[in-house]
Amino acid sequence: MKQLFAFISLLLFAAILAVPARTLPATEIGRGVQLTWLGQSGFKIVSPKGTVILIDPWARGNTLYPFKNAEGNPDLTPLFGADIVLVTHGHFDHLGDTLEIAKESTNKEIKVVSIFELMTYLWQEGADRAKLQPMNIGGAIKIKDVEITMLRAVHSSGIGPFSPKSMTYGGEAAGYLIEFSNGFKIYDAGDTALFGEMKSYNTFYHPNLFLVP
Repeated sequence: MKQLFAFISLLLFAAILAVPARTLPATEIGRGVQLTWLGQSGFKIVSPKGTVILIDPWARGNTLYPFKNAEGNPDLTPLFGADIVLVTHGHFDHLGDTLEIAKESTNKEIKVVSIFELMTYLWQEGADRAKLQPMNIGGAIKIKDVEITMLRAVHSSGIGPFSPKSMTYGGEAAGYLIEFSNGFKIYDAGDTALFGEMKSYNTFYHPNLFLVP
């Protein structure tokens, strides 16, 4: 089912790019945006101006993660130069390797965007506070050439291992609307059930590409 949704999303993306050029803005909406699937709900996105965005970067334990070292183990090196990390919620397969990326990043200006409660957890676990950007549902922020709006998702958000051990509250789950300088907009829904407010996101934000769970 996940592959089917991904295929449908890519078809919609192809349809957008197939629109005759005269109907598009002079900036040629969507041109130059690069997207790599990292397995599960992870994505690496590069803006037309070279800003690197990671969404839910889970590598270790993710059999579909594409970057491997010579021994066949997950290689986080391609993620360490990111400018922005967007975390949708606290579950291990979404928060993933965010903490290590925040600590080991070669980019000292990296910003990890998350709901407030996740920010405090990462701070407590040793991430540099200057690298953490807390938000809340409905908030928006511009980082470099990318504008990010945090949207609602209907899902739980505990932080902790996949085990009987107690979990830490991770705040509300979220999705993100990502807008690039050429007008192209991606809506990443995070992990969510279907809910009526999604219709209003189309009305107000008009996303061009929808990444579904």
